[in-house]
Amino acid sequence: MVYRPVGLRMREYSNSREKILHAAEELVMEVGAGHLTLDAVARKAGVSKGGLMYNFPTKESLLEGMIVRLVTFWKESYLRAVNDFPNTAIGKLKAQIKAAVTLDPRYRCVTNALLAASANEPKLMIPVKKHYRQVFAELQDAGIDFETAAVLLMAASGLCTTEIMGCSPFSGGERSGVIDQLLTMADSARG
Repeated sequence: MVYRPVGLRMREYSNSREKILHAAEELVMEVGAGHLTLDAVARKAGVSKGGLMYNFPTKESLLEGMIVRLVTFWKESYLRAVNDFPNTAIGKLKAQIKAAVTLDPRYRCVTNALLAASANEPKLMIPVKKHYRQVFAELQDAGIDFETAAVLLMAASGLCTTEIMGCSPFSGGERSGVIDQLLTMADSARG
């Protein structure tokens, strides 16, 4: 059985697709997305190459599956964060900000490698673009003005991205202060 941390609980992979994605994530962290091979992923996942190709016929489809999985993680992070705020439009915005700055350490390496791979294959980022569009549409539907939501969420995403890339200029205390300020500024995001 293959396990990975999800928050504080452990999750068991019950199907080959999840085992394959987990193995691919581990390999991307070890060798980078550019050196990822289907043969190596099949070996690491303990599945036949035919089994892997049934789920992911090409390396590109495997990378896309990994990106979709990251987007799913971001959505799960939002669903956990939403419980920390009032059930209001502003609460939803604050939950999105918190989710944007919360990244499991395991996914930092994977995200960095996938960002590098997407430089050669920009269409790999289509699921990420769709995710952002959905988030902004939901916030607008809840009555949040687009510009304020965009500035706050992109600032939160930028904070996280600089950490992923290892170039954040902020100490832990400064980072916390920036996040607190983003959450405070969210109070002004009215429709």
